[in-house]
Amino acid sequence: MLETFDAPDSTLSCSRRDVTNVAPQALALMNNHYVFERAREFAARLRKQDGDDHSAWVVDGWRIALGRTPSDAEQQRALGMLSKPDSQAALVEFCLMLFNLNEFIYVD
Repeated sequence: MLETFDAPDSTLSCSRRDVTNVAPQALALMNNHYVFERAREFAARLRKQDGDDHSAWVVDGWRIALGRTPSDAEQQRALGMLSKPDSQAALVEFCLMLFNLNEFIYVD
C-alpha cells in the first residue's frame, strides 16, 4: 500500500520526493482489503455512536473523515446512498466513499 502511494526509500537521502497520481492508487483505495476493513471499522464506530440515524452518520462521518460538515448537496447525495435496504452494507460503502474523496487523500 505504501509503495502504491510513493513511500520514500528510507535507505536513501533525497531533497525532494516524487509524487505521482496513477490509476493503481485509486484502485487500491477502492479494492484493497486493508482499506475495506478500515471502512468496516469506521462504519461500526458510526453505528455505535449514532445508532440507526442516517443523518447523523453523514454529519459525523464527514466531520471525522474531513474535519467539516457536509454541504446540503453532499448530505442529500449521501442520504440517497444510505437509503438502500441493507443499511449496514450501505454504511460501509459510505465510509469507503469518504476514504476515496480527493479531500480525504490530498492536502490542499
